[in-house]
Amino acid sequence: LLAGEGKADSALIFLEKFVSEQPENFSGHQFLAEIYFGRNDLSRTEEELRKAIDFHPTDFFVYQQLGQVYMALNEKTGEDIYTSKAIEAWERSVELCPENLDLAAQLRELRGY
Repeated sequence: LLAGEGKADSALIFLEKFVSEQPENFSGHQFLAEIYFGRNDLSRTEEELRKAIDFHPTDFFVYQQLGQVYMALNEKTGEDIYTSKAIEAWERSVELCPENLDLAAQLRELRGY
């Protein structure tokens, strides 16, 4: 609710406390990652998404989000390793949800074929 009301700082404080008390909560890590991404804190975003994957390794959307983080890191740093990581994350996402045609097309474009 706080994030939806434009109070991301308050939401961040609440979620960090919640996740510290409930470290195995998938949704808490995923939502915390979204807030960090909105703040352009890409390393913390990646960390939270990785934690979410640990609890739910078959959630295609988390891998899709992780690929977006890697693309943002590539843009920010210019390091090609992040493009490779994005491809890997998106390949896993499409593997888990082949119906995600938009992501499959984006993945083909990124690969160049």
